[in-house]
This record gives sequence, structure tokens and C-alpha cells, in this order.
Amino acid sequence: ITADQVLSHYKNLKVEADDGLLFYYSGHGSIRPGKGHTLELQKGKSPLTRSDLITAMTAKRPLLAVVLTDCCSDRLMLTD
Repeated sequence: ITADQVLSHYKNLKVEADDGLLFYYSGHGSIRPGKGHTLELQKGKSPLTRSDLITAMTAKRPLLAVVLTDCCSDRLMLTD
């Protein structure tokens, strides 16, 4: 799965005002300078930033949006 696929899922999801959204991720994570906490979904692919994920989920204005992650948050000195 890619970051674009996850964001597209939430963009296209039909959400009612009393719905709750839950995102759970267990895998690799990092803290990238200028991007914050990221979920490293695939090596060599663009990561999913926590901020982009939360923005996509809350844009639907659900009653509740929960992001649970079970991943590391190593600081990476990457430029991408």
C-alpha cells in the first residue's frame, strides 16, 4: 500500500456526521526533518505523514477520528 492509496481511501470514503474513523498501523516509522512523524509504508516510496493522514480523516468531519500507530519513530536524516 502507498501513502496515496491511503489518502485516496479517506478522500473517497462516505462519512456521516455520527460516524467514527479508525486508522491502525503497525510497521516502520520515522521522524523526518520538516515532515514530522511519518509512516514508512514501503521502502523507497514516499512516506505517509501523520499530519496528512489526520487532515484527510478530519476533512470528512466524522464524530471521532482515531489514529493508532505501533511503530518506531527514529529520526532519519533523509531529504525526501
